Amino acid sequence: MVSIKRVPTSTLTYSTNLTLEWYFVIFLLSIFIGLRYEVGGDWYIYENNAIELMSAYSMWDYIKTQGDPGYYLINYLSLKIGAHVYLSNFICAVLFSTGLAMLCRSCPRPLLSLAAAFPYLIIVVAMGYTRQSVAIGFILIAIIFLIKEKPLFFVLMILLATLFHKTALVFLPIGAFIFSKNKLTTLVAMLAFGIIAFFIFLESYLEQLIASYLVGNSQQSSGAKIRLGMNLVPSLIYILFRNKFQISIIESKLFFWLSLISMALFVMLFLTTISTALDRIGLYMLPLQMLIFSRVPDLFEDKVIKTLAYIFIFSYFLLVLFVWLNFADHSYLWVPYNSILLS
Repeated sequence: MVSIKRVPTSTLTYSTNLTLEWYFVIFLLSIFIGLRYEVGGDWYIYENNAIELMSAYSMWDYIKTQGDPGYYLINYLSLKIGAHVYLSNFICAVLFSTGLAMLCRSCPRPLLSLAAAFPYLIIVVAMGYTRQSVAIGFILIAIIFLIKEKPLFFVLMILLATLFHKTALVFLPIGAFIFSKNKLTTLVAMLAFGIIAFFIFLESYLEQLIASYLVGNSQQSSGAKIRLGMNLVPSLIYILFRNKFQISIIESKLFFWLSLISMALFVMLFLTTISTALDRIGLYMLPLQMLIFSRVPDLFEDKVIKTLAYIFIFSYFLLVLFVWLNFADHSYLWVPYNSILLS
């Protein structure tokens, strides 16, 4: 393989400015995701818990008890004004869709990036795991700041993500490794931050995390091999052909770490019994599909092959969506789609 010289980030970073068309995409996705009715694996959990807990607690106690203040503040206010969970779902959908649109715009082929996100990140995650979808939305924006070499904004986005799902902290060390030039300093800083973050964010939440992701057998773990396997595909593409990707140094580091983590998660499935925890961590690696597949056509010089690669990638994700809708164990919780606008 011929090695291609890395070029400065500024020459490769595509615009993240949202045009009118992309605001329309955000609007459509927000309506589609946010106004769903009895759709998604966690629908009844969110609905029933929200009503029961709000009647039993004050706003502060409600937020403190649940542990993810960003989401539960929005949820409490939504319930308080009589909008049920619909308003909080819509606000969460807007936050997620904005992050998604911004990352798509930063990719060389935004529509291909959107196609890569649709079958799982949009349909399953955004319409099933509401809190974590917002956390991922902020991480998508964090990735943009990371590529643009703006570490403070990167950290800010990660911290905002933790307000909706504390597991988003797992993404922070990636930025530390990429921005730091001194590995020892990075490790010390990560250790110090990890200890502080644990006592601030996770200590009181640890028992719940263990019960949910390490001990319990939740429904998400049943398809962990397939879902983590989907992240394995772009990981292998990048590792095998990374010298052919004309990307910046910081992008190459980001893609490498996301690929390495994705491969490690897949291997760990066969060495441990914590598939649910690995599955949930794997959700934060999903942006790799958007980043890599939108650049795959550039691996080929021939225009015809580029076009065929484009068509193949679209077809691949269309097939993924078809298989999931028809054969996934829990797809019946998403099908048929229903909206409060139609009910």
